[in-house]
Amino acid sequence: MAVYAYGEPDSVNDKQFIYDSLVNQKISRFLWSWFHDCDLNRLKNIPCAQMTPDEQTAWDHGKRLLEFRPSDWIIHKHIPEYRKMTAVRLLSEYFYQPTLPAPGTDGRQCFHIDKIFTFDRDDKRVDPVLCKKLKLKGSLYQIHDEKEFYKSLCNLYL
Repeated sequence: MAVYAYGEPDSVNDKQFIYDSLVNQKISRFLWSWFHDCDLNRLKNIPCAQMTPDEQTAWDHGKRLLEFRPSDWIIHKHIPEYRKMTAVRLLSEYFYQPTLPAPGTDGRQCFHIDKIFTFDRDDKRVDPVLCKKLKLKGSLYQIHDEKEFYKSLCNLYL
């Protein structure tokens, strides 16, 4: 079991799109699929020297998603709004949705989820170590403090 933090989307519409997908579809989406057919399962079989520039960029951003396993956790930072964090437990391995979920959107790199917890990063019940890690910038990084993560969830929800 691992815990990852996924960086904040650029727009309010993207934040709402991700949150709606988490809550209504039980799908965690990553916004790194800006061109057609950037399926990481396809890209992993192409030597980097033979990738197009778009494929190389998608691979560089997303290849770590192939390491995620069911029971891992992703914390979507600033979802649904600033300072709010939405933690989800993965139910599946990575999958690619070839059609756009909605016109003008991204988010075809996906995971099915089964647990959703939304909390304020600065809530006093959130472990200080976890709070500090959630303030780091980055598009995707692992949080190695699993105990602090679980302790925070228990403090918030039990």
